[in-house]
Amino acid sequence: MLTSLLFAVSCLEGQVAPPQPAVQDTKAARAPVTLARVLKKGQKLTYGVKSNMISQFRTYGLNTFLPSEQGYEYKFTLDVQQEKADGIVSAIYQRPSYTEVYGETFDTPERRVTTDPKMKVLLEVTPINEILSIKDLLPPVEPKKGGKGKAQLHLARSSKVSVQGDILGQFIGEVYRLVLFVGSLDSALDFNPKFDYDAVNVGDTWKKTVSYTPQKLKNSTKSAVQRLDYVYTYKGLMEVNGKKVQRVTATLKMDTDAGEFVNQMMGMKPSESGLKKLSLKVDASIDFDLDPKTFITLRGTAVSKGSVNLEITDIKDQAYQEVLLDGKSEISLLSIK
Repeated sequence: MLTSLLFAVSCLEGQVAPPQPAVQDTKAARAPVTLARVLKKGQKLTYGVKSNMISQFRTYGLNTFLPSEQGYEYKFTLDVQQEKADGIVSAIYQRPSYTEVYGETFDTPERRVTTDPKMKVLLEVTPINEILSIKDLLPPVEPKKGGKGKAQLHLARSSKVSVQGDILGQFIGEVYRLVLFVGSLDSALDFNPKFDYDAVNVGDTWKKTVSYTPQKLKNSTKSAVQRLDYVYTYKGLMEVNGKKVQRVTATLKMDTDAGEFVNQMMGMKPSESGLKKLSLKVDASIDFDLDPKTFITLRGTAVSKGSVNLEITDIKDQAYQEVLLDGKSEISLLSIK
């Protein structure tokens, strides 16, 4: 039995002025730079995050895509409690609420729903923006049943052997997460960019793992779950809106067929499972502007495109389900005390 796709995920948009070079080609400008965020005890940083995603969905038998738009926005604070060795700090991360934004449709206006899943945790954070430990400072809250925001997969077409819908749903949900730049604290925009351990020159790149996805092994017909990395690049000192900033960019590309892996895992051929192909694609880029001295993130602007293409053996001339995704996200430093 194969699949119908229901998705609900979130986001809102932002733009940044194009950078202008602010440094002449001097020996100092070409010197290696150690990227390390400097935080001091007693500092309190307040950030705002806004995101939006436009999705277009088409199922078999439809000629046109059906669009929808969703988003979210929230604020969070980082209250530095203690400075430790090697630039590591202990800080309280707090997010009191977030707002889900549902775009207007032909028969409904835009809706904004504010919820309060209060989040307050004690973190240990390194100068390269990696989280070493997390301690929850609030009592546990029971999750609500039937909540929105998760990709769901309902298998209901093929008369052949049933495919594991929860596995497919997991892979599809990961596309949404990557397009929206959401996830755990250490992989979302909140503690980004991740820095390299070593000093870097303009143009140097480094990688940080953001996810794991099925990919075809080199020189093999088999697939396996492998790491998916952001590629970060140091762009150097620039001028944005009349102010000097350090610029770091990040890119992410994924183009894989998870269907091969699912069939392989179940020990079935497509003719047996009914699953022909599950094409997953993501192409994302982020520009981060940092304080030129402390390397505290001032602003980050992310854009992304993604797609999901589900093909089954019962249908020859068209994908069973197709989804096109366009996402934009922004993180901004609102205040620092």
